[in-house]
Amino acid sequence: MATKNATGYNAEKYGMQTAPYAAAIKAIFNGEKEVLDSLEPDGADPALKKFALAGEMLNAVSNYIVINGISKAVMNSKDEEALNNARKSLYKSIIYLEDVVTGYVRGRAVFRLQGQA
Repeated sequence: MATKNATGYNAEKYGMQTAPYAAAIKAIFNGEKEVLDSLEPDGADPALKKFALAGEMLNAVSNYIVINGISKAVMNSKDEEALNNARKSLYKSIIYLEDVVTGYVRGRAVFRLQGQA
């Protein structure tokens, strides 16, 4: 995720400072893959697991933003790749939340319609 106009020292410093955040992001996405692989439609509350995944995606967004901050401080430039990945992770979080909420909203709407008839 290093930027183009990096000197050798700055690039090394950037790499060392961002390594823990990159490792945390990798762990988040590995955990996401494990949870998604374990999801069963009729299994133990997939909505709760997706809600937890939404939170984990927000953790990834936070780490990407920290990486961008380090890039701005060390290299004097934005890390466009980190910002783009943060945007993608934010979208994933919203999608997971939509998956959870849509079922409940539709279920309540059907219940209300049946109750009024």
